[in-house]
Amino acid sequence: MSNIIKLLPDHVANQIAAGEVIQRPASVVKELMENAIDAGADDIQLILKDSGKKLIQVVDNGRGMNESDARLAFERHATSKISSGEDLFNIHTMGFRGEALASIAAIAHVELISRQPEEEIGTKILMEGSEVTAQEPFAAVPGTSLSVKNLFYNVPARRKFLKSERVELRRIIQEFERIALGFPDVKFTLFNDDKELLRVHRGSQKDRILGLFGKKLNEKLFPIQEETDFLKLSGFCVKPQFCKKSRKEQFLFLNKRFFKSGYLHHAIKGAYEGLLQPDQNPSYFLFLEMDPGLVDVNVHPTKQEIKFSDERDIYHMIRVTVRHGLGKHQLTPTLDFDVERGQRDIASGQTTGNRPQSGHLGGGGFSAPGPRRDSGGDNWAHIFEGVRKEMTEHPEASQMELEGDLQKEESEYRNFFQVLNRYVVVATNRGLALIDQRAAHEQMLYEEFAESIDRDEGSTQNLLFPKTVEVPASDSAILQEILPTLQKTGFQLEHFGGNTFVIHGVPAIWTKELDPGDMLAEILENYKLKGDFKDSGKRIARSLAGSLRISAVKKLSEKEMKTLIDKVLNRPPSLDLLHKRQLVWLDEEGLAKLFKR
Repeated sequence: MSNIIKLLPDHVANQIAAGEVIQRPASVVKELMENAIDAGADDIQLILKDSGKKLIQVVDNGRGMNESDARLAFERHATSKISSGEDLFNIHTMGFRGEALASIAAIAHVELISRQPEEEIGTKILMEGSEVTAQEPFAAVPGTSLSVKNLFYNVPARRKFLKSERVELRRIIQEFERIALGFPDVKFTLFNDDKELLRVHRGSQKDRILGLFGKKLNEKLFPIQEETDFLKLSGFCVKPQFCKKSRKEQFLFLNKRFFKSGYLHHAIKGAYEGLLQPDQNPSYFLFLEMDPGLVDVNVHPTKQEIKFSDERDIYHMIRVTVRHGLGKHQLTPTLDFDVERGQRDIASGQTTGNRPQSGHLGGGGFSAPGPRRDSGGDNWAHIFEGVRKEMTEHPEASQMELEGDLQKEESEYRNFFQVLNRYVVVATNRGLALIDQRAAHEQMLYEEFAESIDRDEGSTQNLLFPKTVEVPASDSAILQEILPTLQKTGFQLEHFGGNTFVIHGVPAIWTKELDPGDMLAEILENYKLKGDFKDSGKRIARSLAGSLRISAVKKLSEKEMKTLIDKVLNRPPSLDLLHKRQLVWLDEEGLAKLFKR
């Protein structure tokens, strides 16, 4: 009987290792940039073709390698970082397994050019499928250039599962940002298809954050600083009023290495307790420094998961320090989430300032507010208090028409009023219809934008002066991807180069009080949160609707209420209509249950 256990050939073993370490172009970027940092480089260039599918090249000015080291670097488990098991718990570098280059060489065409500063000539090595195809002396500048071409050329099944160029570019930018944030003393440059996308110069930690995410972030940050015998904590958090629903700008670093920890995120979110709505998340850039012997980073191939020897102490220190930072900068008083652009919108029906309460908004008849915060705490008792009060003050509104056609009655809007500046109540011969004005308005806008996209007939309101906006590099990739569809809604937007865009016009469903740049940022934020929509057109329509809907608390005019009732009651719900979020019927059966009859 023949043996059934066999040793895998090296190239097959390398391909298996590549499946763990190299999942997409961004994985290659991470490994090569970390190697460049470990080589002592302070100027690193990342050059891409077709978002890394054709070429990923990292050029650094580090210490380089001699001929022998350059060849040995492609062997499995070849590393300069560790020599014994004890070294695993004293890691001060970014990479140490010695599998990355061997794995990359197994699934791509690789060119390595390297020269040490003290040498007059460098070395050039070409590899294909783990095999060395050429090695020769080469005239080169000090440092290393490593090019990875045609990734997954010999693993077609893996290449087939790569996403579009825009998606892969976003993932690369994400890895680029994580590494660049950890090393503000290193200059980084990113090119894609011969265009410079990002350049960040050496500077302070705050300079690096603003260089990557925009100078507008400066006013939103407050510093964090604490040091104990075993841990040093520093960085910046975002003020509560600027926190978002997405978890995009959340960065934790240990000894300059990015890592993820739901446990420590819970500590940070706990520090914001009482300052955020349940669906909001804090944004932060926090840097931990501690003895590597107290940490195990060798728990995941990508080294993004970490085990601490005493997580509980770190948890409490982070929570207390962030809370202290909030208090120190006077950010801890209880926030009123009904504040709308600096105005306190009231449940009593009064408003402050000179803000108009109604206006034209496409077919909806509503004024769309600027960036808002949802208001929570729905209370049925208060709703019925409002119903009783309204019926007492306006007895004609309590007279229900018991006869006649229901469709006709509901379309004439004879018996309706607003409760708590949140809900519209309309009396019909079926009972009371309670309409959530914000959810209903969002659906109205969604249907209008979806129709504009389908027909490619979005109406535009041209700006008197075009507005130039700059977005983070990752958002720039998203915006370029959705730009053609966004323009169908009436949003006239032009890519000006790099991360800069020019807004020439906005959808006709707009108001003057909305800043186009701020609203564009909110639309992008909503787009990233609407991942459950596979159809990009519906996703964009829902993102726009979520950004332009009215505030949770807003006193409506009679005309606005009529428009709302007509849209909600006088048509059958569409497939996309989340009807329960907009309309609750208190019919005979429902009222009987409510009063336990």
